[in-house]
Amino acid sequence: MSRPKIHLNYFEKGSPEAIFYDRAEKFRSVLTDFDYVWDTRVSSSDRKSLKAIRSFDELCSSTCQENVNGDVARTFREVYEAAIASKTEFTNLLQALAPGIMVYVGDLKSPVRALEKAQIEGRERTACQMTDGHDGHTFMCDLLRGSVKCSTVNQILTLVERILKGPSEKTARSYEWKVVRVKNRFVNPTAHGYRDILLTLVVYGCSKNRHLTELQIQFNPIETVDKYSNGLLQHAWFRHYFRRSVPEIIELRRNLLMDIGDTGGHEPAFTNMVHKAWSTNNIQLMEAVRDICAMLQRKDLKEESERIIAGLIADTDGVMSGTHIAALVDRAETLYSMSKFELSGKIIEETFDLILEMEPCERTANA
Repeated sequence: MSRPKIHLNYFEKGSPEAIFYDRAEKFRSVLTDFDYVWDTRVSSSDRKSLKAIRSFDELCSSTCQENVNGDVARTFREVYEAAIASKTEFTNLLQALAPGIMVYVGDLKSPVRALEKAQIEGRERTACQMTDGHDGHTFMCDLLRGSVKCSTVNQILTLVERILKGPSEKTARSYEWKVVRVKNRFVNPTAHGYRDILLTLVVYGCSKNRHLTELQIQFNPIETVDKYSNGLLQHAWFRHYFRRSVPEIIELRRNLLMDIGDTGGHEPAFTNMVHKAWSTNNIQLMEAVRDICAMLQRKDLKEESERIIAGLIADTDGVMSGTHIAALVDRAETLYSMSKFELSGKIIEETFDLILEMEPCERTANA
């Protein structure tokens, strides 16, 4: 880990191939650094303790965002105003929960990025959670974000236990909060290897309106690597490629990225790898190949990947597996991100129709 600090430039000059392979190499380097810290700075017993923290998601229509008056937020502006009003209370809460530990509450997420995230949240929530007129912004949890930087694993474990236990007499000024989601990224790290505990807290303000906030419980040695290697920017560059957070798909896409990165774009190694992926009949792998070809601006290979994927789906003769359903949803998300809303909506409607036509046992198996 002695290489110089990397300064990224989103307006890089050069061919798409040169930029992609440079980014792929930096991504691999960051991943290696994070894994090195995890293996050398965290003992086996501490790793076991960290992995024992249970992840869960209890976000539902009863825990959506409220406006400053305590009513369900109906617009993005109402959510943003509530986040501004809740910042002081959130900061004080974190300082009370973690005395003597470095606490940081940053600026609110930018409106542009927040609106983009709201679209993603809206697509990821299930139909039962999106009732009563709720939209993606009502479940957006990271407008107001904070972090606690722990220097030891014991600090992490103690803090998590205190937060999960809930309010008690020991927390000054009668703070109120509720944990509705825990993502243990020591068990399932991000695509580029970053590890922490990510909590979604419902914080109750002075006027008793609730606001969903995001809290990162971080480990200082990992944060040092993240800052030194510009890990967050490396993650951001491949955010769309790793947009689906299922661990198995992340691993598949990461391995493909590393393998293609090893080719350096040299022919025929690259095209041979693409053709090999086509021959597997693995839709998720071919979708990953398609996305990489799009980043490389290899229009011919991208279109051929799409043609093969469509053919595999059509060949099922109406018998849909979980993999095929996931492929259709992924295609709809891609079209949505390209502002092709009509085509995206049509694919979603067709997917729901196919699911309803399945036998109940098939639905359960694919759930």
